[in-house]
Amino acid sequence: MERSIDYKTWMSYSESEQDAMVSWLQAQLGVDYVHCMTRSYASMSSLRIPTFLHRPSGMEFNLLFGGSFQMGLSEEEEKAVLENQDEIQPDELFVETHRPVHTVHVNPFLITRFPCTVSQAENAIALDPDILRYPDIRKLVSDSNLQESTKHQALDLTRSEAETLAAKYDFSLPSEAQWEYACRGLTTTPFYFDTKSLNKEKLEKEILIRDFDDPELCLKAANPFGLVGLSVGEWCQDSYRRDYTDASDNDLPVLGPAPFVVRGGALSLWPWQGCGEWKHCLSAYRMSSNVFVEASPTWGARFVTRFEAA
Repeated sequence: MERSIDYKTWMSYSESEQDAMVSWLQAQLGVDYVHCMTRSYASMSSLRIPTFLHRPSGMEFNLLFGGSFQMGLSEEEEKAVLENQDEIQPDELFVETHRPVHTVHVNPFLITRFPCTVSQAENAIALDPDILRYPDIRKLVSDSNLQESTKHQALDLTRSEAETLAAKYDFSLPSEAQWEYACRGLTTTPFYFDTKSLNKEKLEKEILIRDFDDPELCLKAANPFGLVGLSVGEWCQDSYRRDYTDASDNDLPVLGPAPFVVRGGALSLWPWQGCGEWKHCLSAYRMSSNVFVEASPTWGARFVTRFEAA
């Protein structure tokens, strides 16, 4: 079998061929990773995604196969959003920030299924108890019941904490291109989920989740790549730039000083007030890490590691 991990080639394999490929992938990843499952998500039954548990951190990683995609908010997506989301006005989309749309080639990589949770962070690094974040860990120190109820929730981290945690396990934060590719999950629509029959109550219960203790709910909330919690608001490696002028066609980050790119973020504004918050669910939506606060901003952290085939 050809050892290709481009998603088009992967999808052309039979399930038995895919399973054989997963066995080979397991050997390449080494003893720190163990294969948990290979399954499909959302409406893409033909796309099976392998999941590996990283033993040292306790984090689950999905392997995303390489490919190309259109990065940014296209005119077609803009039109679809404005036609179907009455709460969003044209000037609220800040379309210039998400353009020009450009083709990006993405190499295969592993990405965590969920943003980093309270228990995963507390078990790995020292967290600053004086930083205001969600959930408020200052309350967890003296209340064991509260700690138990929040251990599977996504934890907001400072940039320093996120980078320290990544370095501990030789991970990295995703590049902005990797994050959008992962969020889209091969979809070419404004949102990775179908919004036609999705009201706010259903959105809150099925998509906008940051507590990952219910496996069935997580499956319902997952995008086609099996990723959950994409509305938390997450750090990317890239320094924030106003638009994609002179953007490259690769998936490498644009490195530089703060502020940094944050992707997702619909949950950071919940409960919504009818002020166009839907835009934060767009797969292409991006913002500065300092958009709400400039002093020690905190955001969620999802980690990646590149897969190098032997």
